[in-house]
Amino acid sequence: MMMKNILNTFVMVSTVLLMAACSNYSKPFERRVNLSFYSYNAADALISQSSDMVDYDTPIVVATLSNVNKLDTSSPLGRSFSDQMMTRFVEEGFENVSEIRLRRSLYLRESSKAASGEFLLSRDARAIAEARDAGAAVVGTYAVGGNEVLVSTRLIEVATGKVLSASDVRIPMNSHIEELLDDDADFRNDGRIFSSSQPS
Repeated sequence: MMMKNILNTFVMVSTVLLMAACSNYSKPFERRVNLSFYSYNAADALISQSSDMVDYDTPIVVATLSNVNKLDTSSPLGRSFSDQMMTRFVEEGFENVSEIRLRRSLYLRESSKAASGEFLLSRDARAIAEARDAGAAVVGTYAVGGNEVLVSTRLIEVATGKVLSASDVRIPMNSHIEELLDDDADFRNDGRIFSSSQPS
């Protein structure tokens, strides 16, 4: 009986140690995700689809991605993705690219239920884009679902709201992507109406 108790105790301790070991060593083996791989692919898709409609000297504004569940918020992931897309546009030879961060979302809304595929920029977004003489705007949203983040981006003609090109990418979830989604920022709490920058 004593031997049986010792054996049972040994098995229990071994099981606990094995579970702890698996827990400790799970992180190094998680999938590595390079965010710029996905943001550059999204930018490349927008550029290639609109190549006959947008010139390299067309002024383009890039808006921070919005959380699709709360369009007045973004996150480090949304800001980083937009920044990287802006960098890619400049790398590809576009000469007049800037960023805008609005107090309200730059997300598009369908102009009417009957007009499928026709979208309008929000009033603030259009006013700011037109003030910069922007010909096109990059806008988009992200949504968390299961083990991935779906990022949808559009290149929009500012004057008409016409969608010139579109891209959807799915980013696999890991601990780093989770951290980038943690700190949602409310545009309405930002005292600035917009900011602009362009990679050197």
